[in-house]
Amino acid sequence: MRWNSIFLVSSFSALLFSCSPSLRISKKVHSLSGKFSHHAGFVLSDPQSGKTLVNVNGEKYFTPASNTKILTLLTAFTNLGDSIPGLRYKISGDSLIIAGIGDPSFLYSGTYSNSGVFEFLKNYPGNIYLTPGKPVASPYGPGWSWDDFDAEYQPERSGFPVYGNLATLIKKGSAEKIIPDVFANQMLGGIPAFTFNRDQSANKFYFNLKKEGQVQVPFITSDVLTAQLLSDTLNRQVILLPAPVKTEKIIYSVPSDSLYKTMMQRSDNLIAEQLLMMVSDKLSDTLDTKPAIRHMLKTVLSDLPQLPIWVDGSGLSRYNQISPLDLVMIWRKILEIRPKEKIFPLLAASGRNGTLYSFNNGSAPFIFGKTGTLSNNYCLSGYLVTKKGRLLIFSSMNANFTVSARKLRDELQKILTAIYEHY
Repeated sequence: MRWNSIFLVSSFSALLFSCSPSLRISKKVHSLSGKFSHHAGFVLSDPQSGKTLVNVNGEKYFTPASNTKILTLLTAFTNLGDSIPGLRYKISGDSLIIAGIGDPSFLYSGTYSNSGVFEFLKNYPGNIYLTPGKPVASPYGPGWSWDDFDAEYQPERSGFPVYGNLATLIKKGSAEKIIPDVFANQMLGGIPAFTFNRDQSANKFYFNLKKEGQVQVPFITSDVLTAQLLSDTLNRQVILLPAPVKTEKIIYSVPSDSLYKTMMQRSDNLIAEQLLMMVSDKLSDTLDTKPAIRHMLKTVLSDLPQLPIWVDGSGLSRYNQISPLDLVMIWRKILEIRPKEKIFPLLAASGRNGTLYSFNNGSAPFIFGKTGTLSNNYCLSGYLVTKKGRLLIFSSMNANFTVSARKLRDELQKILTAIYEHY
C-alpha cells in the first residue's frame, strides 16, 4: 500500500510537471532548435510579477538584426520630446541661415507633410543659406555590408536627409521618370541583371524596368546636393555657405510618434539611424550614433543582465550582440515609461500591420512587437496578450539556421499561439 501511494504521488507530480505550460514551451523551443539545427534562445516574462516563466538560452548572445530598433526606441523615448527638431536656423538681416540636425522626415516618401519646416522655408521672404551643420561621422554604420550601397534598405546617414536619401524611379507605360528631378540627366542605360541600381562612387543611375511600377535606390549625399535638392523642391535658390555659421533657434517638424511608428512597423533603417544621431546632437558636437549609445549603456541600460555589444541604430550591422533576457528587460523599461495603450499603436501587430501582418492565428492581434531579419538570423520580441487578457513579454532569437526564415517563423507562430492559448 505504501509503495502504491508513493507511486501515485510520484506519477501525479510527474503529470503536473509534464503539463506545466512553461515546461511545454521550453520543450517546444528545444524541439525547434533541434529541428533546424540552429542556435535558439527564448525568454517569456510576466512584467507584473517580474517572474521569468520560460528561459532557454536567455543569457546567450545573438545577432538582433532589426530588434536593435527596440533599443533605439527606448533611447528616443528617454531623450527626445513630443516633436522632432527639424532644423536649426539664424536670421541675419533679411537672410535665413539653416543647418540640418538629422531629421529624416523632410519630403520622406510622401509620408510626412512637414508643413512646419517646408512652409517656413517656402514662405521666408529673404535669401536662404544652408550652412554645414555638425559633422556626420560616417554615412554608413560599423559592419554594414559594403555591397548593399545601392539597396533600398541601406540609405546613407546625413545631417539633412531629403526624400529619405532615396531616388525613386517610376515607370508608367513607356515613360520613365526619376524623383528628385535633379537626377534626370543621370539616368543611364539599363543593365540586364538589375532593375534599378547606382554606380558605387557617383550618382549615376541604371534602370531596366520591364513593367510599370516604382523602385528606389540610395543616392550619395553631400552638402552641395542638399542645397540643390532644397532649391529644386522650394522653387527658390538655397545657397550653400563655404564655412559653418552658428545657428541656435530650432523649428520642429513632425510628432515624434509618427517617426517611431514608421521605424517600428516598416522597420525603417534610416529613421532608426537618424533618431540616434539626433539624440547624439543633444549630447555632443557631432551627428553620430556613438554618443547616444554610450550614454544609454552608462545610464538607462546599465543594469541589463548582459552588457550588449551595440553599434548602430537600425540593426544592419552583424557586430550587434544582445541576449533575449536583455531585450525582455528593455521592453519592460519601455512599459514603465509609457502605458501599453500608447506603445501598442507604434508597433507591428500580428495579423494587422507592419512586418507582423502575415503572423495571424485567426484571432484579434495578440502580438505587438518587432521582428529582426538578417540572412540565417531571425528574431521576434515584444508583448503578448493571452486569451485570458494577461500581458506577457517575450523574446525569441534564432541564429545560424539554413532553412528559409519562413519555415522558422511558422514554427515560432505555433509556439506563440500555444502561449496565447494556455497562459
